[in-house]
Order: sequence, then structure tokens, then C-alpha cells
Amino acid sequence: MKKKKISQARFFKYFIAVFLLSVLVVITMNFFSRSKKRIKITPSKGELVKQKVENKENVIYFEDKKGKPSRKVKVDRYYIGEDGWYHLEGNVEISFLKSVDGQNVYFSGDEIIHNKEATQFRLTGNSIIKFKDLVIKSSVFEYEAKTDTVKSNKGVEFSSGEISGSARIVNFKVKKEALVLSKDVKLELSMDTKSDIPLFVSGKKLDYSHKRREGLVEGDVVLDYGKSQIKADNMDFDFFRDKENINTIFLEGNVFLSLIAEEEHIELGDNDSLMSAAKKREIEAREVFIKNYKDAFQIKSMKAKGNCRFLNITASGSSSEILAESLVCTFKQDGILRRFDAIEKVRMTELKINKKDRRIIQGDYLIIEGEKNHLKVKGNDVSKAIIQSTDYRVSAGEIDIVFDNDNLFAKDGITVILYPVEGQRNSIGFFSKNQPVFIIAGEMMYIDKEQCFYFKENVKAWQGNDMLGARKLTLFKDTGRFQCEGSVESSFSYIPKNKDTEEKIKISSDSMKFKPAESVLIYKTDCKLNVKNTELLAQSLSVSLHQESAELLNILAYSDVKIIQNTFEGRGKEARYNPGEEMIVLLGDPVLIDKDKGKTEGDKLTFSLGDGKILIENQDQKRSKTVIK
Repeated sequence: MKKKKISQARFFKYFIAVFLLSVLVVITMNFFSRSKKRIKITPSKGELVKQKVENKENVIYFEDKKGKPSRKVKVDRYYIGEDGWYHLEGNVEISFLKSVDGQNVYFSGDEIIHNKEATQFRLTGNSIIKFKDLVIKSSVFEYEAKTDTVKSNKGVEFSSGEISGSARIVNFKVKKEALVLSKDVKLELSMDTKSDIPLFVSGKKLDYSHKRREGLVEGDVVLDYGKSQIKADNMDFDFFRDKENINTIFLEGNVFLSLIAEEEHIELGDNDSLMSAAKKREIEAREVFIKNYKDAFQIKSMKAKGNCRFLNITASGSSSEILAESLVCTFKQDGILRRFDAIEKVRMTELKINKKDRRIIQGDYLIIEGEKNHLKVKGNDVSKAIIQSTDYRVSAGEIDIVFDNDNLFAKDGITVILYPVEGQRNSIGFFSKNQPVFIIAGEMMYIDKEQCFYFKENVKAWQGNDMLGARKLTLFKDTGRFQCEGSVESSFSYIPKNKDTEEKIKISSDSMKFKPAESVLIYKTDCKLNVKNTELLAQSLSVSLHQESAELLNILAYSDVKIIQNTFEGRGKEARYNPGEEMIVLLGDPVLIDKDKGKTEGDKLTFSLGDGKILIENQDQKRSKTVIK
């Protein structure tokens, strides 16, 4: 029994020894196995030689064929996986030393894996690509050395100086420094040193050259800057080389700009114009090119093409809208227009808050100069420049307007239409107040404060068959008062009593003026009146008109009066003509001269225009009346 117990104890000791030996063998084999897997990263085929620097941070340098350092790797742990790729884990950072423009390119992430040739990389977990001031972040990156491209479709954020943004997909050409973002692209630019308002940009795709500091945003582009907004199909932009501000912006396709002032401006009332500080501006066009100031995100110049529309609204509420095929604008740094050019098919509509009517300006070329606060509009070979308001229309080869006082000047083939105005009390001379009056001239000036037109050079005014001509014409459109100078000629109609057909009277003189209060036309110096076959000469003529209808009532002639009818000539001091009765009465020691029979004296000579008879009368009843036919 005792012997049996001893045998069992020996067996147990033997079993323990074998078991311990087996465990030791397993541990030894496992140690060698893990030692093989935890190899130091070595190059394939001896193309690269790695030199490990004794550093607790596990810093590794790789050299190129010439023995120069090419990569620097910082890693917590690394091994070759079953996929045959190198796995670097824990605060991984790879520096590609001076690989682009003498600058390092940095890859970092929670884990980076790459193939043995180091031509393909995959970054995961808080992955970052850095180059110069460009930083790109995503949860996953893939890098292909052959195409020199970093890609990700897991959402990306980037920043470069004062520009930052995000998108769902990124494609980055490292050596070319070309960044392509697509799907839900959003950008933010904080570049204005004078304002803390950022510029937000959104679109479908961004092509950005970090090297050239320029980019292209495509698809439903929207820019938001404070209260202002810009929309377009596509946008090209670039930065100043030595500044973070955007230098130029090119917008293309369905361009719309809504520019709203961030600060309140002083209301100028009557002095408001397109050149005043704007509360709001709207610009529409097929394409717009913008040049900015260096020190602030403020437009310096703008060029627009294709069905352009420019709307300017001032602090007072006055507005100016301009339509044209192309626009060129320059601005001061405070946002006020310095110069404005509109080209081809120009139409400008002005509406002032303190005036009920609007003013329309049309032409082929419109120029506004801010320093002079002055507008010039020109026509072309086919159509003239036009300015039109409720009560007048001016067309000419060229029209100038001064915004400060609304005075205007025109030259080269001027035509003016004076429209009838509701409530107007007086007619314009023998022209009816119920119908438009047309005027042509070589030059014209309009003084708004006086409501006065000045015409010169072959001036002609007409209404229907009634006409007035002179070298100079001054007309006050609010009262109807006017005066003419130099070779005055007028022609107006009347209807004789008991007749239905119109007759025409022609009067000429050196000067003429109309007094609306008395409704009287006064002709002065070398006056001549022609009616039917009769001519009346005098140094002064006074034509009385009906206050409402401008119908001819009577005509008085004074000083050296002569009446010539066929072979007869009557001379006197004054004459009275009644158009309705078709009678001219000559007074003031009248004398009738017959070229064939001598002369006859009387107290009163009456010329009947209807039948051509001449009646000679004397106050002395003893003397007979003589009728000459």
C-alpha cells in the first residue's frame, strides 16, 4: 500500500514537470512569433534604408535613394498586418520632408496604413492633411502617390488663412495644391479688417488653387454678407497676394446681387440721386465682374453684361432703375458711386419720393460722373437720347442732366413735346392747353427751379396746323409764358363767322412774347401780318386770345401801319382786325393809295377780306362814304 502511494506521487511530479516544460515551450514560440510580427518597418528590395533614431517618442526617418531624409514618422506603435500593409497606430504623424515647393506635407490621424512601397495611404480617425497654411480634416482620407491625390467622401472641413469651409467630398492634388470640394459646399471668409462680418459662400462644387489663391464655385452659388446676398450659377474668385481679402469675383449665369447698407445714411430729400449713398442696390445680369478694395470687402469697380438691371434706392426712398446690355461702375471706398456707364439699349427710370411723377431716360450710352453729380446720355445713328416726364419729353443727340438742381441741356437735333397737364390754367400762346405742343431746335436748356425751357438755333414749335418759329424761344411751362427773338414767324388758324372752314393767319416780326395773365401775344419791330390776299405791316402787333381755348379774338396794330390789298395801300397809325368778321379797320389819319388813281383820305378805312371791298368813312356826316371795289 505504501509502495503504491509513492508511485502516484512520482507520477504527479513528472506530470507537473512536463506541463511546465510545455508552457515554457509555448511561451518561447509565442515570443518568437510576435517578435517576427513586430518587426521594424523595413524597405522592400533595399530601395530605401531606414535609420531609427533612439527616441522614446518612436521617431523614424526614411531616406531616398540618395540618402537624404524623405519621410519622418512619429507613431506610438506599428506592425505589418495580415493584409501585408504597414499599420501605424496612436497619434500618427507622417511628414513628407520638403516634398512640395521646399515645404513639408503632413499626414496625421489615429491610424495610418500604407503599402510597402509607400504609394498608397489610408488615414482614419481624426485625420488631417497639412500643407503651408492649408489644413484639411476628415474621418477618412485615401492618398494615391501615383496620381498625387488625397480623397475622401466621408465629409471634410478645411481652412487656409481667412478662408474655411466644408463639403461631403474632397479631392486634393498635393503638388499642384489643387483642392476640389463637392456636394454641399460651404465656405466662410473673414477677411475685412474694418468689419467683423464674415462672408458665407455655398455651392455644389469648389475648385480651389491654394498656390494661385483662386477658386471656382459651381452650381447654385449663394454669397451672404451681413444683410447683403449674391446669387449666380457659377463664381470665379481670387485673393490679393499680400492680403486675405478677395481681389476679384466673376459671377456667371442668372446673376443677382442684393446689396444692403449695414449703416443708416442721412436722408437728402430733393438732392437724392443715383450718386447719393444707397440704402439698397440690386444688380441683375448674365455675368458680373467685381474688383474689390484691398483693405475692406467693398466693391471698387463692377462690370456687368447681358440684360443688365441696376436698382438704386436712397435713404430718402427715391429710386433709380437702369436697364442696359452692359454696365461699368466705379465706387468710392464708402460705397458711393464715383462713375456709372450704361451701354446699349439704356433705359433709366427715376422716381423721387417727394414727386408724384417719374422720369425716364433712354439712349445708347449713359454716363454719370460722381464728382460733378452729372448725367450724360447719348443716342446713336438710329435713335436719339430721350428724357421723359409726365409733362414733357425731350429727344436729342445728347442730353446732360445736373443732379444737384435737375437742370438739363440738350443738343444735336432736339425735339421737345410739352404734354397737356391736368389742372393747367393757361394755354401756351395760341397753342391749346388741351393738346401737346411740339418744338424742335439746335440747342436747349431747361432750368428746373424756374420751370423754364431755353431754345435756340432754328427753333420751331407747332400744334396741329399752328406753328411758331424763331432763332430763340424761352418758355415757362408752368405758366405758359414765353418770348421769341430773331426772325419770328407764326401761323395759326381761325374760323370766320358763318363759315365752317379754317382760315390761316401768318405773322412775322423781330420779337414776340406771350402774357398769359392777359392772354395776349405781343409782336415787336417790323411786324407783318398776312391773311388771305391782304398784308398788314406795323411796328407792333397785339393779338388777343381766348383765355381757355386760345381762340383768336382780335388783333391790334400800332405805329407805321400799312395795309396792302391788291393795288391798294392803306396807311395809318393803328389798325384793328376782327378775324370772325373778316374786317380790318385802319385808324389814325388813314390814307388810301391807289397806284393807278392817286390817294384818298378819311377818318376810317375798313378792309373787308371776304369780298375785297374797302370802305372809306369820315366823322363829318356831311361828307359821303366811299366804297371801293
